[in-house]
Amino acid sequence: MKIVAFVPIKLNNQRFKGKNLKIINGITLVENILNKLLELKKNNILDDVYCFCSSDEIINYIPKGVCFIKRDEQLDSDNTKGGEIYKSFSSIIKSDYY
Repeated sequence: MKIVAFVPIKLNNQRFKGKNLKIINGITLVENILNKLLELKKNNILDDVYCFCSSDEIINYIPKGVCFIKRDEQLDSDNTKGGEIYKSFSSIIKSDYY
């Protein structure tokens, strides 16, 4: 059974500019989130951890062990539904559980 975690990251947030790159406890919000998921991977709870973002800039903030997958910029719209993002990711990465 394959279990993956993915974090859809949007760098052009409308309500809170730069939210995902804000520093919390010395590292960015996105690094905090991804590091927590990497702990689960190290404990064999997850098989893989992915960052799903339309901007290559995010690569500078991704911890070692997290895979980057570039998503279509059309998924960055304020009108994009979460289900559209999940469907797009799951069409690229096959897993039993997300």
